[in-house]
Amino acid sequence: MIPDRMKRVNEACREALGEILQGEMKDPRVGFVTVTKVEVSPDLHQAKVWVSILGNEEEVEETLAALEKAKGFLRRELGQWVRLRYTPELKIFLDRGAEISEKVQDILHILEEARMNTPQEVAQALAKAGRIAASSHVNPDGDSVGSLVALTMALEGIGKSVHSCLPDPESYPPQYDFLPGRDRLLQEARFPDDMEVFVALDCSNFDRLEAVRPYAETVPTLINVDHHEDNQKYGTMNLVDARASSTSELVFKIIKAGGWQITPDIATCLYTGLLTDTGRFQHQNTSPETFSIASELADAGADIFRVAREVYESESLAYTRLLGLALERATLLDESGLIYSFITREDLEETGAVLAETEDMIDHLRAVRGAKIVALLKELKDGRVRVSLRTREDHQVGPIARLMGGGGHALAAGYTSDKDIEGSLEDLLNALENAR
Repeated sequence: MIPDRMKRVNEACREALGEILQGEMKDPRVGFVTVTKVEVSPDLHQAKVWVSILGNEEEVEETLAALEKAKGFLRRELGQWVRLRYTPELKIFLDRGAEISEKVQDILHILEEARMNTPQEVAQALAKAGRIAASSHVNPDGDSVGSLVALTMALEGIGKSVHSCLPDPESYPPQYDFLPGRDRLLQEARFPDDMEVFVALDCSNFDRLEAVRPYAETVPTLINVDHHEDNQKYGTMNLVDARASSTSELVFKIIKAGGWQITPDIATCLYTGLLTDTGRFQHQNTSPETFSIASELADAGADIFRVAREVYESESLAYTRLLGLALERATLLDESGLIYSFITREDLEETGAVLAETEDMIDHLRAVRGAKIVALLKELKDGRVRVSLRTREDHQVGPIARLMGGGGHALAAGYTSDKDIEGSLEDLLNALENAR
């Protein structure tokens, strides 16, 4: 078994060589090379480097010859990228397995898409059901709340008995109090026993349902509607599309597929989900289709001006004071480009703010010049710490969040740590260091 330290060294060398080949070498023959694996000897004197090469046999041989000729250059550059006490000699091998693996992955991706349910199929399943339960994830945001309330109203509009709630109803974010139809959400995380369908919205994994998961497990049909790239496809039906800007976008497609009415109230809720999950249409998950759907929602009567005003221009004085504390203790680490801050339970008590208000606080840190990765640590009631991560397009935080037991998107992710703020920050810094 390879020790954890050597695994990190191997991965760091693999990533570095990949960057060097793509960015530092001028030889056009290496433009189609992928470093698939690196094995560094324990004494650091040798490194076996496996590469896959796109091209015919003649092009592969020419590229291998170019790599052999460039080994000295590659070794010198590697020494600059990865600081080891000794930079290993490189031995380069052709990885034929990568070609096979890539084809297999392509086939699996096609098969997975074929197995995915369509908005039409989900709409049909909901139309056939008489009694429907629905919920979304813990630590709700504009997309989870907006999609949940919108779907509830749409189903009620076609005569369905719908019971919807959040896993923790008390965690409802006050900035979404204005949403029409929010009073339809149950004030307790409890459902009747005779539901036919359970709809999980915006939950990348089943555990995100927390308190309502045990109930969801008992319902005959579980419909999983989500847009996270790391979704675990846990439903009996799965409508998962990582290309969608938001779960609200997918709920819009379900409603359209069913031919159900989109009232101004439903449109307002769905528009809230689109607006907030795209960061006011500024994040990379914003597509031409997103704008097209937003336009349809505006035509349907969405109160787009009120949504923007209530969500982004209506902060409580208590939250403003809490934001001041977080910004005052913000720290930027120049060597990594990480900017971080934290919120304690004592901060909440001192200011009178509630944690649910802090959804967009991290964006203030993200706007700091020089920040590449942003982390906001929030102490929860039970002493655990919620770590929210954001980054820009040239970095990814999704893999780090998944490594720490969480999930999310490439540019926006999070996880919960069992340690206190100091310990959670230390773990995050170590994870970022190992990922470099």
